[in-house]
Amino acid sequence: MSNLARQICFIHPTTSFLQVDYPEIYVADFSERTKMSPHKRSVEITDYNQMAPDGGTLMDSAAIHNDGGLSLEFSLLHDTLYTSTITSNNQHCEGCFYLENDANRKWMVFFELKDCLPENISKHKRKAKKQIENVVKDFNGHSLIDGLKLFGIISCPRKKVSFNDTILGDMFAARAYKRRTGITLYGTNEVFVMNENNIRPVI
Repeated sequence: MSNLARQICFIHPTTSFLQVDYPEIYVADFSERTKMSPHKRSVEITDYNQMAPDGGTLMDSAAIHNDGGLSLEFSLLHDTLYTSTITSNNQHCEGCFYLENDANRKWMVFFELKDCLPENISKHKRKAKKQIENVVKDFNGHSLIDGLKLFGIISCPRKKVSFNDTILGDMFAARAYKRRTGITLYGTNEVFVMNENNIRPVI
């Protein structure tokens, strides 16, 4: 476990931690589809695309391509247990991932999944942005992310066509958002981890 992961767990002791070096990583949020089930599930990270709870189809998931097999760490924040002394409310994104190697870390990705119908993504974009912003503000307040390039990913796994413009608007809105928050934001279901220096969302 990296020093960064330890610090996150110290500040938020209920954080779930996972270290992986899979070439293909799938992130799925089962919360909505299991909320009426006695076997409730939340965000899960695997090296294969899982079956949906109904068992009939594959789960709609976000994909992270890690062809170089870099060692990544995921910190997952729990809905009912996350509390922040920095932000005005406890709304937060699902979590974040980053390089395990403290010395080589250049970037950090904060992600939020919306397992909603494709036509409803525009209804959720404002809240999703705020959830990411809150965690970035929280981590900044604890000096966890100084000097890192910050990326935000809003994923709508059920939407099979590009929706980046739906999330961001035009390029001027995207630039204004980055100036205000320090976050390079994308709406996408697919990300390539290029190397220790950068990622490349598929938009």
